[in-house]
Amino acid sequence: MKFLHLADLHLGKVLLEQSLIQDQEYILKQILEKIENSKIDCILISGDIYDKSIPSLEAVNLLDWFLNELIKKQKKKVFVISGNHDSKDRLRVWKSDF
Repeated sequence: MKFLHLADLHLGKVLLEQSLIQDQEYILKQILEKIENSKIDCILISGDIYDKSIPSLEAVNLLDWFLNELIKKQKKKVFVISGNHDSKDRLRVWKSDF
């Protein structure tokens, strides 16, 4: 069984008044491709998924899209652990039927 660990994504980060959301989307697409090509079975996403405890709508939508790609399309098991930048109440609960 192969695992991939992702941490400190900081989705929604703004640096010097410039949103990094498009860059983060690009990187997540690269990660999805790597997961599929490497036959990864499970993904652990831990700590600081969002950059703020109250994330932007764009950050929430990006995480929802990424998890949907992993869980629904690639049929992967995903474990998410909130970090000190995250509000566990804001992390959407995903359940898979497989």
